[in-house]
Amino acid sequence: MLIGSISILAIFAVWYGWNWPTAGPGRRKPAPPPTSFTQRIALPDCGTHRYVREDLPAAQRDCMNNGRASGLGGELTVVQPTFEGDPITTYYRVFSTDRRVEIFTDASADRFGNAGWSHFYCWAVPLNYPPDPSCVSPTDQPDR
Repeated sequence: MLIGSISILAIFAVWYGWNWPTAGPGRRKPAPPPTSFTQRIALPDCGTHRYVREDLPAAQRDCMNNGRASGLGGELTVVQPTFEGDPITTYYRVFSTDRRVEIFTDASADRFGNAGWSHFYCWAVPLNYPPDPSCVSPTDQPDR
């Protein structure tokens, strides 16, 4: 009886864990980018910043701020690793001072966190374009 119970448990354990190497914890496949990201208009590239603990380089910050002030626009990519080393990629897109900042965040490669993409707009963002984007106080947002 004991051997039969152990063998049944072993069969279920193997059956349950069979897909773990491809779809189990820590093995999630990245989500595809949304259409709003793949079909976005091209803007001048302000580069990619791999955030570890240092601030955004002045050249990239100035590229974004000057692109917004001039109306030519700009796109900056900020990559920050999770604790496990998975990349969270944020795309900041500025157009002009009278248009909101467009932000895409790709967390689809984060195997243990909230997977997927997010897309939102802010009237104002911190001028250092942090890797964890958020809009400033809603009272500072003219559309709220």
